[in-house]
Amino acid sequence: MFNTQAMKISFKRPATLLAPLLVVLGAVTGRAQTTVTLPAPIAGAFEDFNSLDEGGDLAAKGWTVTNFTSEANLDPNLDDPNSASYEDWVVISRERMNAIGTAGGWDAARRLQVAPGQVVNGVPITELMQDKFLYAESDVRSGSQIQYLESPNFNCTGQIGVTLVFYSAYEQNQDNIGAVEYSVDGGLSWLPVAYLIDAPDIIRDGEGNIDAETTLTTSYGDVASYTDELGEFIGGTYGSFIKAPISADLAPFIQGRINDNTVESKRVEVYRLAQADNKASVRLRFAQAGTASWYWGLDNIGLYAIPPKSPPNRPTVAAPATAPFFSASVTLTGSAFVASDPGQLHGLSVWQVASETSAFSADTGLAAPLMVVASSTSLTSLPLSLDRLFPGQTVQVSLQHQDQFSNKSQFAAPVSMTVSSTFPPAVPGTFEDFETATEFETPANWTAENQSDEGISYPNWFVASTDTLSSFGGDRLAVPDIVSGLSLYGESDTQSGNQIMYITTPEYNLAAHAGVWIAFKSNYEQNQDSFGGLEYTTDGGNSWKPIVYMMDLPDILRLPSGEVDATTTLTTPYGDLAKVIGDDGLRVENGRYADFILARPLDTLGPFISGRLNDDPVESKRYERYRIAGADNQARVQFRFAHTGTGSWYWGIDDFGLYSEATAPPQPESRITSVRRFVPVAGGLASVELKWTSVAGKKYTVQTATTLAAWAPLQANLDATGAETTFTHVDIPASDTVRYYRVLTQP
Repeated sequence: MFNTQAMKISFKRPATLLAPLLVVLGAVTGRAQTTVTLPAPIAGAFEDFNSLDEGGDLAAKGWTVTNFTSEANLDPNLDDPNSASYEDWVVISRERMNAIGTAGGWDAARRLQVAPGQVVNGVPITELMQDKFLYAESDVRSGSQIQYLESPNFNCTGQIGVTLVFYSAYEQNQDNIGAVEYSVDGGLSWLPVAYLIDAPDIIRDGEGNIDAETTLTTSYGDVASYTDELGEFIGGTYGSFIKAPISADLAPFIQGRINDNTVESKRVEVYRLAQADNKASVRLRFAQAGTASWYWGLDNIGLYAIPPKSPPNRPTVAAPATAPFFSASVTLTGSAFVASDPGQLHGLSVWQVASETSAFSADTGLAAPLMVVASSTSLTSLPLSLDRLFPGQTVQVSLQHQDQFSNKSQFAAPVSMTVSSTFPPAVPGTFEDFETATEFETPANWTAENQSDEGISYPNWFVASTDTLSSFGGDRLAVPDIVSGLSLYGESDTQSGNQIMYITTPEYNLAAHAGVWIAFKSNYEQNQDSFGGLEYTTDGGNSWKPIVYMMDLPDILRLPSGEVDATTTLTTPYGDLAKVIGDDGLRVENGRYADFILARPLDTLGPFISGRLNDDPVESKRYERYRIAGADNQARVQFRFAHTGTGSWYWGIDDFGLYSEATAPPQPESRITSVRRFVPVAGGLASVELKWTSVAGKKYTVQTATTLAAWAPLQANLDATGAETTFTHVDIPASDTVRYYRVLTQP
């Protein structure tokens, strides 16, 4: 996403993620939560870099740095992230980072964010980079950035339970790796700690297990590289930058991090170094390799002797045998954390949901989970979202507890849960599978409009066959049965310029229907600059209400409380979003998500913003369903799909329908019973008094117009207290010769 400060382009190389994995940490997707109690660090094995000058010689403290970073500005200048000072890991201060601010595309506030919910020794962490810290820059530099850092040898003789802790200001990009390794022989050989890469680049075998060798040796054109002094090409694979021998044994150390997420990897990282116990020469190694691929800051690096504890007791888990498909969530239950040793505290609970065919191990849990929900609160019940499950699908559920030092219990014996395939009654005349439509045309009675660039092949939504989708490629049919035969389709991927497509359904009369749901199969793939929105109206399009707004997860901005900041999210300008045509007939300079949304006010739309994963070919191919309470007993209901992008994947719709959990008699229509016009004796502005039949407790909206083609709201939220309601329109311009009124019952 190009944003106002930092620019990242997402090249849509083929995804290799075979099993969809949604990680939800705490209450918010993509947020890390750490609660840890630490003793004093091992003597001589802690560094906060505060005693060094900015840009100072790390060798004075026994640390060594090496780089193969592309040269830019050859003059050292700590105020210029593009200068020689930032070719390597460098000591800088928080004060300097803030002072540089947004210069040269550097967004200081972004780099200094902190994932919420982290507590060390009882103190909430509000700053990760404190005073001075080590920093590796990639974001604003061109070419390749390859930066290595090694610590001095630390003496851990006599120490048991050696654990590495460091404060990490890291942001993942789709083409970079952050690596942590350690040596117990002074650097002669190296052992794995963690390899951080973009989640979709983790390659799995047919059972969903990480294939470490393929993941680390697959070549990519956008991964960093260089030519060494012997003329040998180095790079292009993630494994090029690690020192531990590449083998299947590295699988547990490969971690998927979320592309372009500003807070997900801003963490206090804690790793047990099992082979460092009682060793005299323990050395650490950090590697950052990217191509304009964000950054990595390190502070408070230390080794701690934390005697290992027995694993927490194995929990149990329960789930209903059947979960209703038409439900927002289902409640899972699990046994509480039970310590096995004195002083052992709850650190994390990890819930897994996987298909019924997934292999299970008590140590590693379910293979290829569909969903992972991790909570730093010891939850004994979990409301699990069903938004990624299908009707008739059977899944397994398991649970693991971890203590404050990441000692892990065995996973609970899994239980099965089947999602019901029973639907509420369909509202007659609302189901559309598009099988009688004509390919490449708009479905009958649906209305398409666009602001796409002229000259592109597919400016509008159109009906497409599976053969046509297959010819486009790009995993459009990656999820079986998400579309069949003909489906409604909006294409962006293969086109250049701006694609802005809207399509509106016919009006549906739901006056006799309550408990209304909308459901449809959604063949959607998110790109970093695309948008998919669904809204509805009950008044002929005069006002619109939200259902869902799909966008790239990192573009969802949050308040300090963790809640979505809807206004900022929707109004922040981006250079690579599709650009609407302004009142002057020209395209606006930057796009905003709000440009494609009709519902207002914006600050109420946070609950409807849905983060989706960039370039993931399966994550958003779902059976979407939403309860539409505002459509209950409404006579004029329409739905509007919006898909926008700039060469940004696609969105397909199939088996669209409305479903009603209950029928109800239609509410009596309001009828205007009296209209009286008053003109002051001395002249001046006139007024009109309206009276209409009403229902006590209902709210009404009065609209007015001077032409029947352009109604305007006059007064909303009028409360009725009886069978008749009165409203007076005052200060009517003397120039009015004709004025119309109508009264609408609010839902």
